[in-house]
Amino acid sequence: MSSRVPVGTGTGGVVRQSDRLDAFFEELAELAGQRNAIDGRIAQIAAEIDRAELWGITGVKSLEGLLAWKLGTSFRNAETIVAVARRLDEFPRCSRDLREGRLSLDQVGVIAERAGAGSDDHYADLAAHSTVAQLRTAVKQEPRPEPDPESESGADCDPESESEAKPRRDPVPRASITKTSDEQYTYWRIALPHDEAATFDTALNCHLEGLVAQWKRDHNITDHTDGHDITDRTDGHDGGVGYDITDRTDGRDITNPGRDYDGGGGEGVGRAPLPDTVAAFWALVKAGWDVEVARRPHGQHTTVVMHVDVKERIAALHLGPALSAAERRYLSCDATCEVWFERHGQVIGSGRTTRAISRRLRRALEHRDRTCVVPGCGATRGLHAHHIRHWEDGGLTELDNLVLVCPHHHRLHHRGVITITGPAERLTVTDSVGRHLEPGSLARPPTTPPPAVAPYQGPPGERAQWKWYTPFQPPPPTTN
Repeated sequence: MSSRVPVGTGTGGVVRQSDRLDAFFEELAELAGQRNAIDGRIAQIAAEIDRAELWGITGVKSLEGLLAWKLGTSFRNAETIVAVARRLDEFPRCSRDLREGRLSLDQVGVIAERAGAGSDDHYADLAAHSTVAQLRTAVKQEPRPEPDPESESGADCDPESESEAKPRRDPVPRASITKTSDEQYTYWRIALPHDEAATFDTALNCHLEGLVAQWKRDHNITDHTDGHDITDRTDGHDGGVGYDITDRTDGRDITNPGRDYDGGGGEGVGRAPLPDTVAAFWALVKAGWDVEVARRPHGQHTTVVMHVDVKERIAALHLGPALSAAERRYLSCDATCEVWFERHGQVIGSGRTTRAISRRLRRALEHRDRTCVVPGCGATRGLHAHHIRHWEDGGLTELDNLVLVCPHHHRLHHRGVITITGPAERLTVTDSVGRHLEPGSLARPPTTPPPAVAPYQGPPGERAQWKWYTPFQPPPPTTN
């Protein structure tokens, strides 16, 4: 597209600088109006994709990730599009002005991300002459409605009205970490899938056992020789791990000895408390900080023991539940193999422990792939080495049969959501319907004329007098 050059209106036909600037402003207004209309249509398409949950077919983690990948835009801009798309029905005037080019995506995005319900008319009038920064200030001044205690408790809920309510989609369970706090403590709640929870439990128990062993050495306690009995650990009612430790000589609980207890050996006035799950968690965190620098070249994963019958292809966690075929193949893709020999179901010996993917091979993989090989991902941390043809099916542990994938896409592959085929030099990734996933955005030269909308004049840019501004007041909650 060529720029519009104004005809000279100055002396001798020379184009004045002000005329050039006015011509550029006119062209920018026309292009901005078309861009706004295009963004409005993109938000409509995103709403349709989200309503039908079509984004999950491609194996991406979220709708924002899909838009950032396919549009070649930043993740923050994709978040703005999704925020607008999910509230199109709540803000009909703002969304119409966006499609007709009168408001920009950023203006409507501020409203969609933060404005309260029922404020469509208020902010549609305000956005017509306000900048994005001014809209942010206006939305911040909006009072937040207080939650209705009766609606939260559900005491006055009508079963008939609930049955007539519009059904809501059940959210897909996802791993999450939430944090709350009060005046004294901060509370963390962690939700993990079973396979990841097994890794966490194994690491936590390993550190707990190490701390308990160090505690015994520090206090000269042995299991049987000095009269102290440290029994096997037991699981408490709250899911934690505890130890039952008593002094055989007088039956005292030496985990809480009291001021007059000398430890049975006449040293000191008491013992330090026995390490608990909280101490083990701190040890796990500190150990993670200590090994972070060495983790990138090649990370030794926390061991999760899985028993596999290679003949029947049946697997189960050590002292745990059976695993599905997808979980078995996922856990064994990049694992340390320890061979045990059995005869008629009885263990008769063990072989050497060998690592399926060596450090040298891992470094070669990281040098070649650098990121997750699934198009549109780009993850660089915590990558798994995946066998394109699984070793159960005769695949070799060599560079041509290995690629790096992030844990999310590794699980999706073994669950059949995406398919990864090779060799690595000609890797093909397809979604659940067989569509090839290609890197890069969908942008291409346009084949249709731009939207026929009025030029976008934009806000005047005047200084806002906030002392005269009346914020939007949410309507009071209705009572039956």
